[in-house]
Amino acid sequence: MNATEISLNFTLNFLAIIKNCAANLKLTQSQALCICSIPFDGISQVDLSKKLSLDISTLSRNLDKLIQLDLISKQSSPLDRRSYKIKLTSEGSKVYMEFINLINSKIDIIFNQLSLENKENLENILNQLNWKLSIISK
Repeated sequence: MNATEISLNFTLNFLAIIKNCAANLKLTQSQALCICSIPFDGISQVDLSKKLSLDISTLSRNLDKLIQLDLISKQSSPLDRRSYKIKLTSEGSKVYMEFINLINSKIDIIFNQLSLENKENLENILNQLNWKLSIISK
């Protein structure tokens, strides 16, 4: 198996974990990824759509549902009424932490089977890959 196939399989397996953890919180995978992609100080709807690689209409449907669930707020910009800033509500922050804890519990199952050296190597490799991927995906 080459690096592309391994990466695709890893991505699919990780997305399955995300979907499972999201379902435990009564969210879709896409909604959970939205919540995880909103920084503490908020993000514009346009930047969030770029970050998630979603078109605005698809993102808007997810955001509308998250607003209904009181997990996010959507505020129009005082400078440009067409622009919106998305922020997590206090309930959204709690759900975010629950989601991260669920993911961590799944990852811990894997990490607990690795030696300390392999854990450190894996973290270093993942950091390097994430950095390189963030550069070429722009």
